[in-house]
Amino acid sequence: MVQGTQQQTATAKTTAAAPTPTPAQANPMERMFATQFDAPVARMAAAGDVLPPAQTPPTDERLNRAIDHVFKDIYERYNATTPRFPTGQQRTDLMNMAKEMRNKGKSAMEIEHAIADKLHLIRQGLDNTTDDTINGLIDKTFEFVNKMYGGVEKAPTPQQRTELMKLAHDMKAKGKGAQDIQHAIADKVHSWRRDLSNTSETKIDQLITKTFEFVAKMYGGVATSPTPEQRDELMKLGKKLSAEGKDAQQIENAIADKVHAMRRDLGNTSETKIHQLITKTFEFIHKMYEGIDKTPTASQREELMQLGKKMSAEGKDAQQIEHAIADKVHTWRQGLDKTDDPALNRFIDTAFKKVFENPNRVPSERERSVWLKFAQELAKKGMNGQSVSYALQDALRTSLHNL
Repeated sequence: MVQGTQQQTATAKTTAAAPTPTPAQANPMERMFATQFDAPVARMAAAGDVLPPAQTPPTDERLNRAIDHVFKDIYERYNATTPRFPTGQQRTDLMNMAKEMRNKGKSAMEIEHAIADKLHLIRQGLDNTTDDTINGLIDKTFEFVNKMYGGVEKAPTPQQRTELMKLAHDMKAKGKGAQDIQHAIADKVHSWRRDLSNTSETKIDQLITKTFEFVAKMYGGVATSPTPEQRDELMKLGKKLSAEGKDAQQIENAIADKVHAMRRDLGNTSETKIHQLITKTFEFIHKMYEGIDKTPTASQREELMQLGKKMSAEGKDAQQIEHAIADKVHTWRQGLDKTDDPALNRFIDTAFKKVFENPNRVPSERERSVWLKFAQELAKKGMNGQSVSYALQDALRTSLHNL
């Protein structure tokens, strides 16, 4: 009897202790909705106001985590047998670098990227620019490039080594690091292998013929040669670039761009052409996003015409002008053409909704005040509305996730 009474009492206690299920717990669909929207908001609200990264600098603990994460990731990626965590001295050096960046207002994510760059250089032996390091880069790069072109491993001649060492010293004097020097050495060796230093008139003439025929074929035609006038125009371009110190590859690329422009009539940047580009671009963008035919107002057309004429005077071709017109129309369409306070507040609201992934998340009074000042500073630096809007979202995401 006593035992039965105890069991009944225990059952009663258990029943009393059991919480009443909330609607979200009782209904699977409501539970899913609560998980996606209510829970994140509650978690984020508990952490307090979310402010710009400079006002919420990463803690020492976060910096140590960044060092451990990057160190482990890099050495695991390369299957290295080296210890996957930094030594005491390595941690001290990286922590000093991280703290210096934090003092400059950098976020944890920016610091983590810098640590990764530093460790990549250390791992590749590119963290110093001594003559021994440079000589090693010359040997390694020379052998690699020659092998790549189907040859055998080959060492540079004394004259080539001297020239490459001079190139490295000049770059070092300008503050360039070992990685930049390595790339420059590789470019130089590639240039030697492909005879890119030859920019004589005969070479330029060959490039014109080869490029003109290739582009004509690409557009579905037969291989054609340039007219005397076209050849003369392209030769002037090549000789000008040669005089500026450009190599044969750079000259060939410029000739190709010019021939493409000739084929597509991109050299035509008359007012009539610009008017056509404005009408075509304006109608296309509004049809694509809104499904309606729309033409620019007189003031909009005038603003776009001034933009087109300015770019034409700067030597831009029709395609570049068309892209700029499209960017401007997109900016108007999205309300990103202004940086006054109402526009900035709108950008802040959009950022909070997007970053928190919740259409009901609005900034608190303190958050709005601080983020508005942040946005105003960006606008003062000359950033347009679109850039400010994106920068707000990036900064808010960084602060929210302690990146």
